[in-house]
Amino acid sequence: MRRKAFLKLMPGIAAVGCATQPAGREGAAMPTGRPRGPDDEAWWAAIAAQYEPTDFVNLENGFFTRPARPVTDAQTRHRDEINRRGAHYMRTDLEARIEGVRRRLAAFAGTPAEELALVRNTTEAMNIVLQGLPWAEGDEIVLSNQDYDTVVGILRTLVRRRGVVLREATLPEQPRSDDEVIAAYLEHVGPRTKLALITQVIHLTGHVLPVPAIAAALRERGVTVLVDGAHGFAQLPGDIPAMGADFFAASLHKWLGAPLGNGLLWMRAAEIPRVEPLFADVARPSHDIRRFEHIGTRPAHDVEAIADAIDVHEHMGAEAKRARLLYLRQRWVTAVSSRERVRLRSPLDDARACAIATFSVDGLTPRALQAALWERHRIYTVAIEHPVIQGVRVTVHPSTTAADVDGLVAALDAV
Repeated sequence: MRRKAFLKLMPGIAAVGCATQPAGREGAAMPTGRPRGPDDEAWWAAIAAQYEPTDFVNLENGFFTRPARPVTDAQTRHRDEINRRGAHYMRTDLEARIEGVRRRLAAFAGTPAEELALVRNTTEAMNIVLQGLPWAEGDEIVLSNQDYDTVVGILRTLVRRRGVVLREATLPEQPRSDDEVIAAYLEHVGPRTKLALITQVIHLTGHVLPVPAIAAALRERGVTVLVDGAHGFAQLPGDIPAMGADFFAASLHKWLGAPLGNGLLWMRAAEIPRVEPLFADVARPSHDIRRFEHIGTRPAHDVEAIADAIDVHEHMGAEAKRARLLYLRQRWVTAVSSRERVRLRSPLDDARACAIATFSVDGLTPRALQAALWERHRIYTVAIEHPVIQGVRVTVHPSTTAADVDGLVAALDAV
């Protein structure tokens, strides 16, 4: 049966605070040192000041996380240099600059640079792998009932074009243990299973899956593992190879805060020759990861700004950023969990939680609830209307304040 997630979106930005070192466009500097804790509002207000202000509270940061001013300023500088120098830049400096970004991103991701391709988004990376692998009719792919609808669309295309068979695992909404999640995938593994798709963080609910444990169990059975890391990369600590997968895809304009149109594709070195590029490339050998980047001329200034996004992320600190996002998420989730009409659709324990959480209110459709928050309180969220999950998704951001999430709780009481 065809599945599709329907997300009703409106334009949005986020609330800000004040600041203090690298300076943003308004002269506000990033805070020095480290926050005293996830509730250090003064330190995080200085971070929030690095983002463009808005006249409403943006709690829909899952589509993409807006880049900070140091990133957009760098993007502008890179663009101006390219436009000023033209072909001279493209023919003399471009390759070295891109390779510098690749090395920086690879070091950040804990992987060899020769296993990392710079692509435009998770969808492109997933298409490269799924459409580039050699399939035989009757080969089976295991997925879950909560994977991203665009990726599921790629798999359904393979059913039509290549004759593969899909086996769908049912993920528990509130799992009792990792074993329960692992078993959901292994139940569908058989002699013809060639690949399993694992979503690191479920976009519908923010459910963080135990990817290393799932991947280890699958690879023991000879199954190739592809991880959709769109919402995990730069939100959850950890190197890519430590997940134990064969392929990993992510969008860098989500939790890394790079400019729109940046993504990564990681492959184990041994897997690279097995995959045919989506866009034909005969200039590079089959073991070169760069052959998956051949799409013609692209806006290189956006790619160069990836390094600047890493600077901002590392200034915050991966653990501090993770703790802050989890603190904000748990602050509002804990507050509304006792409300009689509120139904939480996301795991509650920290190990399975992240910046994303979804809830519903008895008597209101997701779209009606989203509209009420927006029209009455200027709080922007996103309605989730999916065969498995119905509700409103809230996603906090480094620029989100405690006052923002407290305002959400007060708005829900009014609703």
